[in-house]
Parts: sequence; structure tokens; C-alpha cells
Amino acid sequence: MASAPTEIPSDPAPRALGNLRMVWHFATRYPGRITIALAALAGATRETTAIDTSLARPAPATAPATAPTAPAPQPQPGVPIAQ
Repeated sequence: MASAPTEIPSDPAPRALGNLRMVWHFATRYPGRITIALAALAGATRETTAIDTSLARPAPATAPATAPTAPAPQPQPGVPIAQ
């Protein structure tokens, strides 16, 4: 037989932050390294987003090697050519 579902408490117990406090205490001794790590993380995020965006975009249409030119005007009989 299936057992009755257990009730989930509406107000869960607060989480322990002791380990985070220990890491923070150690990390505050090296502010330069934290700054460099955050800058590297931001750069990696930017590059990953740029790659994803460029792959999602369709490739631009390629232009022909030479642009088409209009044919040169032909002189009409009886009309003088302006110089």
C-alpha cells in the first residue's frame, strides 16, 4: 500500500552558514586574488555569451566578388557627345 505523503514544513529550519563563514574568513586575506578571480569569471561569462550569440545568429549573406556595374552609355546617332 502507498503511504500517506509527508507534510513539508511551511517554515524550514535556517541553514547553517558556518562553512561559508570559515571560507570567507580565509578569503578576506587575499583580496587581490578574489578580484582577479571575479574578473576572470566575468570575462569567461562574456566570451561564452558572445560565442552562443554568434552561433545563434544566421550567417551574413556574402557579397559578390565584384559589384555589378551599369553598362557604359552608348552614343546615339546625331547627338553630340558632351565633353
